[in-house]
Amino acid sequence: MIGSAGRFVVGSSVLCFVSLISVPSAKAGEPLEGFLHGMLEGCEYTESHWDFLRSIANPHFEGSPLIYPDVAGVTFGELKVEDDDGLITLTVPVMSMWRGLLVTHIGLEAMWETGVHVSTVTFGQSEDQALAVLGADVARSNKLIQEWDDLDGGFSAGITAHRGRGVLYCDLST
Repeated sequence: MIGSAGRFVVGSSVLCFVSLISVPSAKAGEPLEGFLHGMLEGCEYTESHWDFLRSIANPHFEGSPLIYPDVAGVTFGELKVEDDDGLITLTVPVMSMWRGLLVTHIGLEAMWETGVHVSTVTFGQSEDQALAVLGADVARSNKLIQEWDDLDGGFSAGITAHRGRGVLYCDLST
């Protein structure tokens, strides 16, 4: 399982899975840079990313409409919800580049009853390729998390593999 978005904590568990790849600097003209930047800054999401993650979770409970971010040049698909024995996986297909990597999905995994909350970014490239690009940024992001995680909640950022693709995640599970 992986953590929650921003410092948002849901009453029960929420799981988000996000994948990151390190690159020394953002590539000029990549539309997702401003939107996803916080994923590499100690999981401190940008306002638009945080609003999007909340809107992904809200329809599952309240039937609220999904709030798609206004990011020029990015195509967002329809929300997909999967429930695997209480582990809720919410994903939205995306087609855009970020830090030289193809972003294919943005999502959140949660287990509301246990506090699991993980936000994710899935890439078109492998875990190794994502690590080659974002590994240093993920390590720095984890250091930033430790600075604000004064309760030693075990929050973390990382890159893992899912179905052969690299996934950047912020695990803010409580």
